[in-house]
Amino acid sequence: MTTIDRIRSFIQQSKHKVFLRSDFVAFGSSTQVGRAISVLVDKRGLVRISPGAYVRTRRNLFTGELRADGNLEEFATELFWRLGITVRLGALQREYNKHRGLQGYMQRPTEVVIDTGNRRITRKITVSDQTVKYENNLSE
Repeated sequence: MTTIDRIRSFIQQSKHKVFLRSDFVAFGSSTQVGRAISVLVDKRGLVRISPGAYVRTRRNLFTGELRADGNLEEFATELFWRLGITVRLGALQREYNKHRGLQGYMQRPTEVVIDTGNRRITRKITVSDQTVKYENNLSE
């Protein structure tokens, strides 16, 4: 069984959607793992969302193309959880979740904003054309 096959099998059996490069160190040397990840990204078996962080893909039932299996909000929260960083949703998303709406409307925020509390985080997390934005709300 090759390194690519072992990593692919691990991804399929895992309950996680976000995978760190460190998850794959048991499957080969650093060079082998790096090459296997590159092949999986090229073949759309994985999507890179941040340096050293990847998500699994699934086939779109309508178009047949491989896309990230989930949304950016899920990926960001799971990635920070896996990294041991405590964050919460941004103020507008929390407001929406409380059913107060935005200026009296029940519109869901279109951007993914993460409240980092008193931490300064600069990690860029991107899926397709969406990028996570950060806010620091120390007063709440």
